[in-house]
Amino acid sequence: MTILITGATGFLGGATTAALLQRGLRDDLRFLIRAATPTEGLQRLHTSLARFEVDTATLARFTASQLILGDLTDVAAFADDLRLDKVTRVVNCGGHRFAALCPRRHRDGLRPEP
Repeated sequence: MTILITGATGFLGGATTAALLQRGLRDDLRFLIRAATPTEGLQRLHTSLARFEVDTATLARFTASQLILGDLTDVAAFADDLRLDKVTRVVNCGGHRFAALCPRRHRDGLRPEP
């Protein structure tokens, strides 16, 4: 299972991520993060999760390969990222529509109503 979390640097996304970490799902998580570089993205994720008392050892184990850099306002900029094909669940904490993030083979059945 691969879970993509949007909005992980916000309050709801951070709380959701912290809860998933307590369930032992760290390696299954991927994050859509607004950042210019993977380093900046990891820093934003760490800052968010520190609010929820996620321990530093867990934070240190996140890698840049778990980040998809982008913004839901410009889906075309990251929609071709092949890692999205491995996503089996999307947790949308970003407050935006997420149909474009679903695996390509499942998109048509998951489009939200206009």
